[in-house]
Amino acid sequence: MTNPHDFEGNHSFTWIPFYMEMAEKLLEYKDNRDELIKIVYGMDRQFINYIKDNGGNDYPDIDPFSVFSIFNRTSTEERRKEICKYFREKLKLTARTPDDFDSIPLMNPKMSVFVWREDIQTGIQPIWNLFSSILSEEQSNDFAHSFDTVIKQRGIKWNLTMALFWIRPHDFIPLDTNSREYLAKIGIEVFDEKNLTAENYLNLIKKIKSKIENNEIKEKSFPEISFNAWKKDAISTGDPTMTQDNTLLDKYTKLLKNTHNLILTGAPGTGKTYLAKQIAEAMGCTPDEIGFVQFHPSYDYTDFVEGLRPVQDESGSGQIGFERKDGVFKEFCGRALQNLENQTMIDTDINSFDTAWNCLTNEVRENIADGKLTKIGIWEYSLSSTGSLKYSSKDTQSKYTFTITKQNVFDAWRGIKARPSGYFQKYMKEVADYMKKFGLSEYNPNKNLSNNKIKSFVFIIDEINRGEVAKIFGELFYSVDPGYRVTAKDIEEIKSGQKTITAIRTQYANLEADGNAFDNALNIIDENDYGHFFVPENVYIIGTMNDIDRSVESMDFAFRRRFAWAEVEAKDTQDMLDEKLDEKGQTRGLPDGLAQEAKKRMNRLNEAISKISGLNEAYHIGASYFLKLKEYGGDFEKLWEYHLKGLLREYLRGSGNEATGMEILEKAYFGEGERLDKVYFHSNQEQ
Repeated sequence: MTNPHDFEGNHSFTWIPFYMEMAEKLLEYKDNRDELIKIVYGMDRQFINYIKDNGGNDYPDIDPFSVFSIFNRTSTEERRKEICKYFREKLKLTARTPDDFDSIPLMNPKMSVFVWREDIQTGIQPIWNLFSSILSEEQSNDFAHSFDTVIKQRGIKWNLTMALFWIRPHDFIPLDTNSREYLAKIGIEVFDEKNLTAENYLNLIKKIKSKIENNEIKEKSFPEISFNAWKKDAISTGDPTMTQDNTLLDKYTKLLKNTHNLILTGAPGTGKTYLAKQIAEAMGCTPDEIGFVQFHPSYDYTDFVEGLRPVQDESGSGQIGFERKDGVFKEFCGRALQNLENQTMIDTDINSFDTAWNCLTNEVRENIADGKLTKIGIWEYSLSSTGSLKYSSKDTQSKYTFTITKQNVFDAWRGIKARPSGYFQKYMKEVADYMKKFGLSEYNPNKNLSNNKIKSFVFIIDEINRGEVAKIFGELFYSVDPGYRVTAKDIEEIKSGQKTITAIRTQYANLEADGNAFDNALNIIDENDYGHFFVPENVYIIGTMNDIDRSVESMDFAFRRRFAWAEVEAKDTQDMLDEKLDEKGQTRGLPDGLAQEAKKRMNRLNEAISKISGLNEAYHIGASYFLKLKEYGGDFEKLWEYHLKGLLREYLRGSGNEATGMEILEKAYFGEGERLDKVYFHSNQEQ
């Protein structure tokens, strides 16, 4: 086997020494996996929240390839480096953290474990046996048997060759989709996946090495082959980092990061909404950091930003009143803002404050139920309708009545000037001191901070063109512009009095009696100037739309220029038809034979659509329509009758050539007059 330190001087592929040394270090945990589990689950949970069993619990055991997958799944390069730094520290590695990840094919972010939940008890040990057979010279004869055992496990397939490439990149060739296609282009045919065995794989490796040694190909190593296999796609996206079957995902993830606002357009059924969710996950978002809404003609500003909503009187009288409530997008931006403001805090401090605040508000609520207020200092506190503290002086001549929020007290506890300023600051600090009885400690700014990072929050607007965007967004057109996002640095400078910025006030600003989180971040202290709003820098927006919808033409130009626009073509997402396991271990897609036939018909049909006068690529049929074949047992006739025929007829309606056009499209779908009817799926299964 190759020495892991032979490549330290290479200008590129700086990941190789790190990966090889980490593989050797992991082997030391083969018989001490409890300790390895502690290391894995000791990192930031956002990196490993997908490694859960069926009960939502941590895996009780783990294999080495799934450990490697944590930083070899589709994500940003910064996040991958952060994970590598964590393992370097915990495993005491000597190789430096990679500067690049050139040539590395990645796992799908939703399928990034090598042993599925149902197979934890039986599937992990065989992978350790294979891992050991590669790294322990005395066990190398066991490789073939171990390989053939592991390759039969659920969901492994070509991913196993990628894992072997990670740990020994000069000994094993990855056989991801692009690598297989590239090998074919340079005259090296790869066997079908069903023929992936140790014997065939090793013979292929031997053949490739022979061509390298005899200078029959330009590459001098497996990493170079993998790099060149992805080079074209990498250049087009401006980044040579590789992904398996995810170049489209990688491309649009980078585009969103650069532009903040992205519209995915395309023909019906191309999987734009699914792609948007994949992009959000590739940005590292957890479910709590992904927002979703679908626009429709009656959706408006009050749903999206804020508006008056009916509320029941808390006194129990049964009377209904109206109260200003945040809409879904404003509330989402508030969560993102909280993350932005908490960057100087360590997790334990945040949790400690949250717990103490909840205890305080519960005590106030219980006192109210008993007919009394909660006295802290000279003030007696009740609760506002938003859950904030409300207080007034016992001196009836006093004109002061204020509401202070959780954020006010939080800032005062940290020594930051809170609203309102001046004299009343000490009363907020008194509340923080009172919370010590609930376990809140004295704030210590000199504590070692955790690796809290600004998290990405992705808001998805499905069918964005079906709503009246000018009416829904209102004055937010200004705020969503990437050039007017408020950054963590802006907030820090505002809090310290070094900076002021201009932010919009919403349409219901005059009802903001207490000031909101955005007012607090801007250090607004004038109660006549409450009701501000801005979009934090960590909020990203993805809209999806079918570009043949008539409502596209009404899209406001002011809105258009604030978004990047990317067209998702039907052929781009055709691989959604391929059979694969999802993150729950359930089969998605179509059986291989049926998937190939569906792609053939889809391509024929779309080619015919492009040739009909008045139609073009925007009218192509996407792969999600063909996924319905699973519901109909592979019956192409039913798919045509119940889903495609009506849609295509609508395309042609009013064109003057409806009958001729439908005849052309029907022949393209079924083949030259040959209707395979209802027997394809069953006969295919029997073959």
